[in-house]
Amino acid sequence: MTLVGEVKHVVRFKCGDPGVFARAREETEACDNVGVAVEIVPGITSVSAAAAQFGDTLMERHRIDAITLATARDALGNPATQVANLRPGASVAYYMGIKTAPDLEAVLLAQCPADLPCTIVMRAGYENARRVTTPLSGLAQSVSEHGITHPAILFVSWPRDHAVALHAPLGHAETVREVL
Repeated sequence: MTLVGEVKHVVRFKCGDPGVFARAREETEACDNVGVAVEIVPGITSVSAAAAQFGDTLMERHRIDAITLATARDALGNPATQVANLRPGASVAYYMGIKTAPDLEAVLLAQCPADLPCTIVMRAGYENARRVTTPLSGLAQSVSEHGITHPAILFVSWPRDHAVALHAPLGHAETVREVL
């Protein structure tokens, strides 16, 4: 970072929360290296905005007791290859997953029931936000059919009352209802 003249204030506006899938650490280190004081002001991450805008909750007693915020791509843009903490009673909110939706769907289907509920929210927090719901097995098709583009969040939930039979082969599990 090269600074010319006297720096009084540097302001960096970011949609969402600067500590969630942002460059806050890189930017604060660059400022620290040239002696510019930094104050981070928290924001509302798009996951929270997406849920609130459509009257949804991120967690729900007796159904969803954990949520993981994950990226659907690695730093090089390659699709994620692991299911990020998805289990009965949990949800995963995937950032940056629109382009990799087919890959994400395939990875999840190898380990999860095909009829898990998915919600896609495009442009969370904006007046023209859209929400599409689909079973996991229709995730990529829904992204395509509904013209979903960035920015969007993909929610995949595995409610406690939706469990998979343990004896079924991965990717071909039949869903059974179970009260936990």
